[in-house]
Amino acid sequence: MMVMRHTSLFCLKLIWQSSCLSVMSLALLSCGRTEQDGSASEDVALQQREQDDSLETSDSDQDENNEGSVPEVDSISESESPDKMQKGREGSTTNSGGGGTTSIIEPRDDCRSVTGGGTKPWFDLLVKGSGFTDENGVRARVIAQVQDGYRFGLGDAVIQDGKFQIDLKQSLNDGSYVNISVYLDRDMNDSCNQEEHLIDFTTGIVNDDYQLDLSPLKLCTPEFGGSCSPRSEPVGSCNANGFDLTQLLTCE
Repeated sequence: MMVMRHTSLFCLKLIWQSSCLSVMSLALLSCGRTEQDGSASEDVALQQREQDDSLETSDSDQDENNEGSVPEVDSISESESPDKMQKGREGSTTNSGGGGTTSIIEPRDDCRSVTGGGTKPWFDLLVKGSGFTDENGVRARVIAQVQDGYRFGLGDAVIQDGKFQIDLKQSLNDGSYVNISVYLDRDMNDSCNQEEHLIDFTTGIVNDDYQLDLSPLKLCTPEFGGSCSPRSEPVGSCNANGFDLTQLLTCE
């Protein structure tokens, strides 16, 4: 009987101890899980804050970029505006003819150039033009020449109020027939084009100063008492008695 009692007490003690161990294990397990859950929650929260900070930084950078730049569609500069571009194209237009583009020589002062030798004394030539109102601003050119080695005169003047006057001092050889050519250098390239050639005239024997008066319709010379005759178109295209007027003639 006593043995059975002790056995029962011992079993109850073991059962109680097992129960305590189970409760303690469950408690420890619960605490561990709680710590793990808390740590995981903290990790998730930290990651979320880092993502939020990253998004805020990205948005801030994007805003700064947007403030520092203007969309291309709204950024037409003044120099590239349609009006400016059109004016630029209009200002750069050059004269063209015969399918090519002709460079325009910048305006300059009227010019006179007389060279060469030959028989003396040398006489003066004066060419006066009037009635050229439609040619205002165009440069009229006069060439006086006899033959190689003799006097060669070249002068030009801009037509104003339909008039021009070109004087070539000591450009005429005594006792010579002098060829006088006049053309209107409309493209200002110091050479003659077919439509620019105005007159090609040969004087009588020169023994004094010579004056020639010219208009679109008539030509007046000292010969025959200063008579005038209808102006006729030159026979040759920019060819003055064999002298090529199409060549570049620079007046220096």
